[in-house]
Amino acid sequence: MIVETDGLKIANPQYALDFSQAIESIRKISSLDIDRLFYYHGGVVEGDVKKKLMKLLGKNQKQPKSISSH
Repeated sequence: MIVETDGLKIANPQYALDFSQAIESIRKISSLDIDRLFYYHGGVVEGDVKKKLMKLLGKNQKQPKSISSH
C-alpha cells in the first residue's frame, strides 16, 4: 500500500510483483485491531484504519491490468 494526498492506494501494479498477494495482505492487515499504520516510504494512516482498509479493498475487487511501458 501507499499513502497519497487523496488517501490509501494499493501498490501500482507495474511495481507490485504479485498484485493478488498485495490485496490478500491488505485483507490480513484489515483483520487486526490497529489504530495507526506507518509506511516505510513515508505516510501515516490514523483513525478508522480498518474502515479505510475495507474501503480500499472494495474499490479494488478486480485486479487491474498492468500498465504498459510503451
